[in-house]
This record gives sequence, structure tokens and C-alpha cells, in this order.
Amino acid sequence: MSKSQSGSILFYILIAVALFAALSYAVSSMMRGGAEIGEQKDSILIDGTLEYARNVKQAIQTLRISNSCSDDEISFERSPFDGSDADYTNASAPTDFSCHVFHPQGGGLGYSTPDEDLSDYNYVFTGVFGVTDFGSNSSGELSFILRGVSLDQCTKINTKLGLGAPQSDDTANTNFFTVTFAGSFALDGGIGSGMGSGDAMYDGHAAGCFYEDNATTGEYFFYQVLLPR
Repeated sequence: MSKSQSGSILFYILIAVALFAALSYAVSSMMRGGAEIGEQKDSILIDGTLEYARNVKQAIQTLRISNSCSDDEISFERSPFDGSDADYTNASAPTDFSCHVFHPQGGGLGYSTPDEDLSDYNYVFTGVFGVTDFGSNSSGELSFILRGVSLDQCTKINTKLGLGAPQSDDTANTNFFTVTFAGSFALDGGIGSGMGSGDAMYDGHAAGCFYEDNATTGEYFFYQVLLPR
């Protein structure tokens, strides 16, 4: 083989190595970019849920102050507001819809559902969930529950709320995410050191995210107390 041929082969090998390196860098950059986009989307979804929970809380405060709604008159009934919403129709709510969170004559807040990348479940509004040292330790608080977030999302939620990593917190049953609010309160599940074998990190915190593996096979839940009692 001549020197010129050897040189040509070496030249092509160097070109191939350079192209492979460039391709590897491009793939790596795309993967990093995809991860960053995923992180950004998670952050947006979490911020949206936290904001929505705060908006529901504010709407309830407005109903209580401006419309003189009592705790048991608050209604989360959804459109068409004709009594067909079996989950949230509250017989104690005024018939003029003045205590309805999602009615224009009440709180005027739009009903929303979580993005599928955050959870496959709808938000739950319940009156059977308790938080140790926040409101009454013997009664459920009016609360906002989101079931089925991921560990990573749960961790990010707690970070935004100034809490540590999600902790396991046992509850007695599934009522805290299956019993929807229709005017009555009870204590059928809760978190914190005063609720069964709960974790003290949640004591006195109006919002947070925790891991539950007693009433379920193991899931992460976000909660926001809407009205302490």
C-alpha cells in the first residue's frame, strides 16, 4: 500500500471519529434538553396546582366573608348545577348558589382538573382529612387532595412549600380521598404525629405532599387545607 493510500485511509478514519463524536454530543445535548424540558414542565404543572388550591381556598374565604356562608353550606357542585353532581351536591347550600365555589353567583371560580402528566385522578374536596396541630385534632378540615403524583413531583412540591423529602404517613382508611364534601365533617384520615403513626414533619402545615401505604398499595398525595376547623 502506498503512503498516499495510507494517508487517505487515516484521513477518513479521523473524519469518522469526528463525526461520531459530533453525533454523540448532539444526542447527549438532546437528552439533556429533553430532561430540562421535562423539569420545566413539572415545575409549571406543580405551580399551577399549588396556585389552583390557593385560589379555591381564597374563594371559600370570600364566600364566608362576603356571602356569610357557614362551613356546612360550602358547595363544590359542578356545572350544570342541577343536583346531578352526585359527588358534591350539598343540600345545605343556599338555593341561590351564593355558597357555590364554582358558580358565577358564588365563588365564580372555574372548575379544573389536573394535567395527565401530573395525575390520572381528579382533585378531591373532602371534609374528613385532618392535619395535626392545624385546626382541630379531633375533626376533619375542609381539604383539597390530589392523588397519584410521582415521587419526584411530590419532592418538588415539598421543596416549594419549605418541607423536607416526602415521609410515609399512615391513614386509617381511604376516606380522605374518596369521601367528597357534601356539607358534613368527620375525622376519617389524616397526617402528622397526632394522627395514628404519622410523621411530625407535617404537624401544623396547611399544605404538603406525603407517601401513604396503608390505605393504598403505596401512593403520593398532595394536600391543601382549605378551611381549618
